[in-house]
Parts: sequence; structure tokens; C-alpha cells
Amino acid sequence: ADSTGNGNTGTLFTGASFSALGKINNAVALNGSSGYVSLPQGIVSSLNDFSIATWVYVNVNATWARLFDFGVGTGANMFLAPASGGNTVRYSIKLNGTPEQQINSAAVLSPGVWHHIAVTLSGNTGTLYVDGVAVGSNTGMTSKPSNLGNTALNYIGKSQYADPYFNGRVDDFRIYRRALSAGEVSTLFTSNGGVPAAPTSPAATPGNAQVALSWNASATATSYKVKRATVSGGPYTTITNVIGTACLNTSLVNGTKYYYVIAAANISGEGANSVQVSATPSSTTPVSVSMSASGNALTLSWPADHTGWRLESQTNTLATGLGTNWFTVPGSTATNSITLPVDANQGSVFYRLGYP
Repeated sequence: ADSTGNGNTGTLFTGASFSALGKINNAVALNGSSGYVSLPQGIVSSLNDFSIATWVYVNVNATWARLFDFGVGTGANMFLAPASGGNTVRYSIKLNGTPEQQINSAAVLSPGVWHHIAVTLSGNTGTLYVDGVAVGSNTGMTSKPSNLGNTALNYIGKSQYADPYFNGRVDDFRIYRRALSAGEVSTLFTSNGGVPAAPTSPAATPGNAQVALSWNASATATSYKVKRATVSGGPYTTITNVIGTACLNTSLVNGTKYYYVIAAANISGEGANSVQVSATPSSTTPVSVSMSASGNALTLSWPADHTGWRLESQTNTLATGLGTNWFTVPGSTATNSITLPVDANQGSVFYRLGYP
């Protein structure tokens, strides 16, 4: 299936089956005698700069067997052979009436283990990667997939020629409409093609119309999506993408509580959200507290944009006056109005607001 949603679904032919022994989850298993996957017509016809990357497990390294072969027949095609006649890994593209252009590498895809292989084209520079490392290049690659036209014969595991079928397993086969960087290819290899785990230990620190966010790095992540909501549990909206492990969310409304989650991402996609954190930005300007009494209750209020400030209290005699025995009134940091009982036996009670 095509995970991009573009409908480029492959078709398995006799001798091709799904195997639970994939590199990531399942893989396509090809029997080396008749099995292959056919991809839709024109799958590479619009590509100029491109990347093709996949995980491959070789059972038997048959000479000229194809990992992939896209074209219109023996006259015009592009292919990757794990074992060429010259005992190299070879990417080749040939157009009608033009010389074949190649990238070769002496690196061997040893049987019995998973290898990651990728080929990229950026301008006229083609690069071949094995297990995340560039092993071959050609700076004179003037032929591009788009030059092949509307290819009708697009195979994984089968050649345009009478060559052997591929014998092994293929997983996470990717076609990109751009050249991946060396770092991105390395990430595909080191992450096993998987998305990164959710960042841990997120923290949100409120300020004046802003919230400072931080989190622990997630292995294999290349960027992070910061998401925000004004309701606990979301829905969340992505507000920024960052490379590091911190960001400052500004232009917020003081007194409004904001909820945040962080998701790590890499070339494979976006991982799960982190646990939720929240913060309420507050004005830093000192403000008066208003008081009103009704019966045996005293209500203290302050502006809504100062929600998050601490209402602090101490009880002393008038003769003693203010001391250092301030304590935070429970629940006061979550509101801008609080009602407390009045006890005539308490003596003098002093209140103040403290910035969080």
C-alpha cells in the first residue's frame, strides 16, 4: 500500500508474499523465481531530482537480479542491481540512443542481514548509499527519470531483461521527489525507518504574555512540532516547528491557561505527542487587590490578566504588624477571585499578591 495517500499501490505477483520477518513490521518476500511487485504506470515519470530508499534482505545474491527496475523495456530504463556483472552494487539509467550512466560501489549486500540502500540525484550528481553511508557517486548524471517518459514497466524484484528475479525481502520502499541529504539518509538508516519516540519531561514556564517551553531530546528526531490548545486534551494546533529542544510562545493573552504537547519528527514522519503540560501567562505589573465583605465571608479580587499570581496571607496582631510568615492561600494561583471565611478571633490578617 502507498502510505502517502496518493494511491500508488503496488501489486504482488505470483511468488511474492507478505512476511512477518520485516525490518520494521511486515515485508514483501520474493522467491527468486517468479515473485515481484508491479508499481503503477508513470511512477517516476515526473521525477528530476529524486531519492529511492529501501531496506533489503538478500537471501541469494544472484548476478543482475534487480532490487528495482523502472522503464519501457530494454531500450530505456533505470535500475538498481545488488550484484552487477562487475561484482558491484550498481544504479544505472539508460535512455534510447544515449549512453548508459552508472553509479557503482564495491560495497557488498551480504546475504542473511538487513541492509539499507538509497540512491539520490541532485542536479547532475548521483549518490549511492549503503547502510547510511555514501559509497559511490557520479557528477555527470544528466539522465533523469523524467526522461524515460510514462514508464509502463515498473518492478520491485524483476528486470526488464531476462535476468534473475530477486531472492529476498524488501521493506519500507520509498520514492521521493527530491534528493535527500546525507543526514536524512543516515537518519533513515539509524531510525530503522521509524518515527521518533515522544519527547520526555516537557515543561512550561509562564511569563508576561508568553510561555517558555522545553523538553528532552528524542533519539533520531530532526525537528519538533509544538502544539497548543486552550482546552485540556485538545484538539491541538501546531504553532511552530523547531530544531532544538526549547521554544518561546509569545503574543499570548495574560490570564488564559494554555495546554501544550510536543511531537518529534524525522524523515519517516511524526511521532506520538508528549504528555500534556500547561501554563497561564500573567502580567508582571503590580496591581491592587480589591476586597468586599458579606456576612462572615471576605472576597478578594484582582484583574484577570494577573491570574497565576499567588495570593499570600499572614495573621499578626496590629501591634506586631507585618512579619515574614507569609503563606500562599490554597487555590489562589488558578483564579483571580477567592472568598475566605472571616473569623473574629483571628485578629489582623494581611494579604498581598506575589508574582509567580
